[in-house]
Order: sequence, then C-alpha cells, then structure tokens
Amino acid sequence: SVGEYAALYAAGAVTFEEGLRLVSERARLMDEAARARPGSMIAILGAEPDMVEGCCREASGLGVVVIANDNGAGQLVISGEQRAVEEAARLARERGARRTVPLAVSGGFHSPLMAEAAARMGSVLDTAPLNDPGIPIVTNVLADYCRTAECIRSSLRRQIAEGVRWRESMQRLFDDGAELLLELGAGEVLTGLAKRMRSEIVAIAVHDEASLLRAAEAARATQGGSGR
Repeated sequence: SVGEYAALYAAGAVTFEEGLRLVSERARLMDEAARARPGSMIAILGAEPDMVEGCCREASGLGVVVIANDNGAGQLVISGEQRAVEEAARLARERGARRTVPLAVSGGFHSPLMAEAAARMGSVLDTAPLNDPGIPIVTNVLADYCRTAECIRSSLRRQIAEGVRWRESMQRLFDDGAELLLELGAGEVLTGLAKRMRSEIVAIAVHDEASLLRAAEAARATQGGSGR
C-alpha cells in the first residue's frame, strides 16, 4: 500500500520530498500504533473472500480480525489481534483453504488496530501540499479513481486501518480496458498477481534497461502504441 505514494508522485500529486516526508511519518505512526496494540497477520491461500470473511466474523469473539488484503486468485491476508487471527486461520483451513502462512510483520496492519495511526496521519495529511493528480489514480482503499487532492487525502488516511482491495482495483482497470500493466518496483509480485487474475494481460516488471525496452515494445504493440 505504501507504493501508492510512488504512484502519486508519478501522477504529479505530491513532490518527491513531500512524499518521502509523508512515508516516513506514516511508518512512525504505524510503528507506534503496533506497539500500543500488538497484532499479527496471516496469509490464506486457496480460499474465497466470502469464506474467509465468515471465518473472521466467527473468530472476532477472541479479538479484532479482518481481511487486510484481497490479492485475487484466492490469496488473502487477515490481520488483527493474534488469538483471533490464529483462530480465523484455523477455521479457514478446516473449510478448505490450501495453506496458511504467518507473515513476519511487526503489527496488525490494515486493521482497526491502526485506527489511532490513521487519525493522526489524517492530521498530517490535512496540511500536506497535495495537488490534483495529472493522471487518475485507482486507490487501494476505494478500488476506484481518485481525481482530486481531497480524495487522495481521505484515501491515504483510510488505507492505514482498512483493507487493501487489490483484486477489485485490478478489476476496475480491466473493466476500463487496460491491456498493459507495468510494475515499477523492486520485485515482480504484483506482475504475478495480475497474470493470475487475467492470464492474457501483458504485465511487465520494469527493473533494468532490458525490461524497460520490453515495456516500450509492448506499449507500441498495444493498440498501435496508444495502449492503456
């Protein structure tokens, strides 16, 4: 979710320096919240969102537990207080999940345990110099387009304590005719997730000159060079 700040910089909504300041403040506030209200996260593989949501509801008597990431292709992450998270994962395994994997994280991120961090980040964002993006951004908390600075402020605040709707965000792009996806980052995780959701999509992780050239060739080939 922190990658959204890079997208906002690319879209002209925030300067590089201000983006770094906001990311640093976000990390500090989330770390403080994790220390105040400890939590954990577990990935659940080979399961449908409705089933996992039901497991979270049943386990919520033991504490906070919610879906933190819906990555599509049957890959979800749950987050919250440890006992409740472990119970929801156990229920998911009982109900057919292929595998559950505890994540090596320092808190229950993208859950109500981060509510205080979200509120404090909201105060920081209220005075941050943000611009309307020059390119519409599909934010992970809305799974829809943000076109104004105020929408961006709201989304960046909410994403701290709410789930990452990756599957729905990608589906919005697919529905709008996206044919070429470029991952600009350190790895290829998002490229793999996108291809598992839609095998025919052209998705390229750009991390060196060779992959940049492949991306340029794919862009030219997509709709005669005007691909989306």
